[in-house]
Amino acid sequence: MAQKVELRPAALEGQGRARRGKGDGKAGRPAHAYLLVVGEDSPRGFRLPIVFSGLDGLQRRKLALQVTRAEISAKGKAVGLPEYVEVDVGDRQSGDKVTVADLGLENLEIQIARDEVLAVVTLVEYFGLVS
Repeated sequence: MAQKVELRPAALEGQGRARRGKGDGKAGRPAHAYLLVVGEDSPRGFRLPIVFSGLDGLQRRKLALQVTRAEISAKGKAVGLPEYVEVDVGDRQSGDKVTVADLGLENLEIQIARDEVLAVVTLVEYFGLVS
């Protein structure tokens, strides 16, 4: 998971994001990490993970969420970018679609169409029979 860091050295001031690299196989330790430092007003492109909350509400009604896209690409000022985008699907009905327009990210430039389907609510089926 990405962690925000703030740098204050005299020659290098700005905000950045740190991510762990792939592990070295020893107790899950990272083999390397990288840090991207950008100015506050610099437009940057980032991949934003989509977190779907309210899944327990769907399960109680024997519904499931079929996710077609778990992240989106967006551009915006580095300081204003969220770590992830959360969508509550707990009150959705069978057949409802979650689109980019449902994310409410008007201040960011999204790299895919606003009507792009991110997830669909479906009935849970067991052995081909709707329960």
